[in-house]
Amino acid sequence: MGYDCSMYTNDMVKCEIIKNLHVTTYKSAKGMEFDVVILPDFHDYNRKFNVVDWRDFYVGVTRTRSNLFLLSNCDLPHISCEGPDKVIDKVYL
Repeated sequence: MGYDCSMYTNDMVKCEIIKNLHVTTYKSAKGMEFDVVILPDFHDYNRKFNVVDWRDFYVGVTRTRSNLFLLSNCDLPHISCEGPDKVIDKVYL
């Protein structure tokens, strides 16, 4: 789509450089950290467990240093805000 980004999948030998926009799989993100992590189609995560093991999914949501964005086309009432450091904002478009 014309964006300047890097990408990495677990079948590649190594990632030469990580650019500001980096696209990767759950498994390939293991051991890495990012300031911002964006997971699209989060409303579909239960179905995706048929393809992705829940441990891989856990790796995906725990790679962020500061901001995690879960993109969904529906409300996710089972996600709550608990604890002093957790802030959840819902934006409806």
